[in-house]
Amino acid sequence: MYKKILLVVFCVCSLFFAVSCGNGEPAPGDEGTITIEVINNTEEIIISLAVFFGPDLDEWGEELLGDRVIVPGETIRFVLPQSEYSLVLCTYEIYVVHSISNINTDMRIEVGDPDKLPVLVVNNSDKDIVLFYISPSVSDSWGDELLGDDIISAEIGRRFFFIDPVPDFPEAPSGNGENGKKNDNEGEASQGADVEEDETLPTGSSYDILYIYSDGEEIVEFNVIIDGKETTLTIH
Repeated sequence: MYKKILLVVFCVCSLFFAVSCGNGEPAPGDEGTITIEVINNTEEIIISLAVFFGPDLDEWGEELLGDRVIVPGETIRFVLPQSEYSLVLCTYEIYVVHSISNINTDMRIEVGDPDKLPVLVVNNSDKDIVLFYISPSVSDSWGDELLGDDIISAEIGRRFFFIDPVPDFPEAPSGNGENGKKNDNEGEASQGADVEEDETLPTGSSYDILYIYSDGEEIVEFNVIIDGKETTLTIH
């Protein structure tokens, strides 16, 4: 799907859709339409692409923002013909900030959270990542899996996650995740992959990373430092 998104920037937006600004509850669509409200709750991330896929659309989808962007604090509403859609929201660099499938009714989508930490994961490996976890090192559980039905594509896959900051005191997380408790290892990544931190990162809180490739290979990286600003993790 991400390869399709790369081609969208060369397409002309369809006039079949309407875009409007607004705040508050999503305005109900007229009969035969649905309204999707996108709220940018991030502090610095600008949403530049809003790509919809659906059965009544061209296979490459439709990019609805055109020359517009959704800046931090802004809300934009999309009114579409009644159908079932998938939506991918990206920055101009094609960094995915949110994706959702099976939209068939009025919906509000909030991107980011001022109380969460933004983490950009760049997959420069030659394999898709199908499962991804970020968990505070003070926790003995991996928590919830973050990708759902989506993936981080090989070579072009980039995705923001908005994660909870490390708690002040160690506490057991509410979710168990598909991998349950963390393995007791020496904190080294498995052979075949490398995770690099941004060299400019200041000292921050320690998190553990677990990701699984499409071929089933599992990679674990401990002691990744994530601070209160945007953090970039690059997977090779």
